[in-house]
Amino acid sequence: MDTPAEYRDREQTYFKHEVLRHYLHGWGPKLSSIARTGRSVRLWYVDCFAGPWESQTADREDTSVAIGLRALEDAVATWADAAGTVQAGAVFVEANAASAAKLRAYLAERSNRGIEAIVLEGAFGAKVPEIQSLIGSDPAFIFVDPTGWKGAGMRHIAPLVAERFRDVIVNVMFHHINRWKDDPREFLRQQMREFFGLGDEDLPSGLDEAGLIALYRRQLAKQAKLTHVADLAVPHPTVDRTFFRLVVGGHHQEVLHLFRDVEEKVVGRDAGAVREKARTRAKEKRTGQLALGLVPAIDVSTSVCETAISRPQWQS
Repeated sequence: MDTPAEYRDREQTYFKHEVLRHYLHGWGPKLSSIARTGRSVRLWYVDCFAGPWESQTADREDTSVAIGLRALEDAVATWADAAGTVQAGAVFVEANAASAAKLRAYLAERSNRGIEAIVLEGAFGAKVPEIQSLIGSDPAFIFVDPTGWKGAGMRHIAPLVAERFRDVIVNVMFHHINRWKDDPREFLRQQMREFFGLGDEDLPSGLDEAGLIALYRRQLAKQAKLTHVADLAVPHPTVDRTFFRLVVGGHHQEVLHLFRDVEEKVVGRDAGAVREKARTRAKEKRTGQLALGLVPAIDVSTSVCETAISRPQWQS
């Protein structure tokens, strides 16, 4: 297979969005299934760095904004005939004024099928109290996808995720963090401390990829009071290294079951073929020659690394 045209030369974003899409497809109907008992529920999708970033389509369907809205719409539609009522809302946080304006225009033009869509313009950390006020104790999915690491401090994420019926996916930009993690400059040290939630401690020096991600998982589980955390590696499309790691967390073991299924569908099934095509295109651009024959398949091995702290009973 190949990536859709709108994701060409940003295949890592395709993987990320496919993980998000498949995860939300399982998450939404599961959490809203309470409606079949006659009870009402309200779901929230919270996109903490909404963009829209690098969209290549007029309808913005290649953005996390559209993916989140579509998932909420599908969840509402799934239980439309249930005895209880399913409602949904989305919160999009964007610090850049121009991007926030584009986001408002997109939402105003899009038919959101009754989904309440709210744009909060400003830094994510500054908007956490407002987000909490909006979502209350409702079930919510929190998507944290910064362009680097600044502004995505653990202290901002933890209070949003600590409530039960909260799932989170954080994009840990390993490619960038690995480059700067041992830089001695104080402002970078402070940014790393905030991102990893280390307080006054410095990030331990010399950590490899596995060590960095294990530290992040432990900190997320501890500070957000999560019982289950896991991650998967999203490979660089043309170079044999990790581009970023997607870390998932939640309060029920179903989080891990769903995440494993998503990993198998997206990374295990599609990554090799997508990267093969990406490498072929990169070579053609570099040499100016069309590739003849087939490029050998790329072996992509990923594993879900998980921390199951306890196994609470599912509550509704």
